[in-house]
Formats: sequence, C-alpha cells, structure tokens
Amino acid sequence: MKKPALPSTTLIYLAISGLAALAITVAGIIPSYRALASIKNRIAEKQAEIERQEALFPLFMSLIKEVQEKTPEGFAIPDGHQVAPRELNQLENLFFQLANRYNIDLQEVLPDTQSYLEESRLLKIELVFAGRFEDIRLMLYRICGLPYLEQIERIAMHPHEAGSLRVRLRMALRQR
Repeated sequence: MKKPALPSTTLIYLAISGLAALAITVAGIIPSYRALASIKNRIAEKQAEIERQEALFPLFMSLIKEVQEKTPEGFAIPDGHQVAPRELNQLENLFFQLANRYNIDLQEVLPDTQSYLEESRLLKIELVFAGRFEDIRLMLYRICGLPYLEQIERIAMHPHEAGSLRVRLRMALRQR
C-alpha cells in the first residue's frame, strides 16, 4: 500500500497552526498562574490580619469593660441617661472631677447656648483641656463611657507645652 504524500506547504501550515494553538494556550495559562499566585498572597495576608485581630480581641474587650465600668464614688453624675439643662452646673463639676482624676488641666467647659436655650434633644458642650497623651486617652475612654453621651462631634489635638497636647472636644449629650 502506498502512503499519500503530503505537500511540504501543508506540513508547514500544520506546524504553524500547532505553534499558534500552543502560543494561545500558554498565553492563557501564564496570566491565570500569576493571578492565582496573587490570590494566594492576598489570602496569606488576610489570614495574618485575622490572626492579629484574634490576638488583640481580648485587649479590645478589656478596654470595653474598662470604659463601661461604674462611676467611682464621689463623682457627681446626673441621674438617668439624660441630662436636664438645669443640671449643667453638676455636669461641669463632673468634667472638672474627671480632669483632676487624670491629671489634666481643664481650661474651658463651654455649653452651646443655642442647644441649651432651645431645649433640643441634644445638649452640646465643648471642652478644652491639656495634658499628657496617656492621661488624655484615659479621660476620653471615661467620657465615652458616660451613659448620656450621644456622640463626639469633633476632636482636635494640637501640641501644647513640652510633651503635652491641647485638646478641643465637642460632644452632644442626651437631654430631657
């Protein structure tokens, strides 16, 4: 039996077609491989982040408990979870007591007269104080734990004297 002879041009076309198919296949595999390697790297990064968060979670919970601790005796805090505008003087004393407790120089307690006079739902107060960062941090944790704190609207920290900060804090308290 005689084998059919293929012309050389047909063999060249078959080789070129085969090489083209191989090039297309390789062109599809290499980017997929790189994308897969990138995804594996991101997964490893996310796992490391999750491990860090799991390690820090007990510390976070202890800080939450510290913020929610009951007020020490001797602190004059208005009753209930709302502040009546007429209890403003008592509220000023609370902030002065907090400042003294954390060795902070409380310079101003400025109630927003508009929210005070209109008897709106929120009583806005601005505090200006100065002290070391660690003491300020502790006082802010305590302020965040106040039962009638609605929100902290603005906080600005600026360098003050050697190693201390000056803080301007504007907050809104629930009022009757």
